[in-house]
Amino acid sequence: ACDTNSFAYTANIKPIIDQQCNSCHNGGTILLNDHAHLSSHALDGSLMGAINHVVGYKPMPGANIKISECDRIKIQKWVNAGAPNN
Repeated sequence: ACDTNSFAYTANIKPIIDQQCNSCHNGGTILLNDHAHLSSHALDGSLMGAINHVVGYKPMPGANIKISECDRIKIQKWVNAGAPNN
């Protein structure tokens, strides 16, 4: 079962990002390993563009791989709420 009503950063979003993104994005130019970095990408639209494979964004976590729909909905709800550090 997917609970898309739970989208707090610490309890719900960070574990998704840790599992799906941080093996590659824990160093270099695109950091997602903490709230400050992740929220900046969330609020500028690039996070959702990448994980939804929107044209003009590099598809993440890979060209033929998408984060589950449930997790993408949780992330979108977190972004829509202003990407709070909660």
